[in-house]
Amino acid sequence: MENNKLVPEVAGTADAAPSGSLKSGALGLPEVIMQAVGHISPAAGTLTALAFITTLAGVATPVTFFLGGAVCLLIAVSLAQLAR
Repeated sequence: MENNKLVPEVAGTADAAPSGSLKSGALGLPEVIMQAVGHISPAAGTLTALAFITTLAGVATPVTFFLGGAVCLLIAVSLAQLAR
């Protein structure tokens, strides 16, 4: 006796293959706003911490921001390559 009820079948998934894309209208305004806030937060944190960074780095503050920006640029390039 064969029992095919061990794994429940989800409606509509038996024949459907994943397409790898997001359906149109899947993200609403709240989701897009939260993603934008998530992207803006690191920059806002850096700007609010500018006084603290300046007290620690002194006159080398521009150099620290340049090095940090270079690291961010390298990360952005690698993420862009991975997204292809």
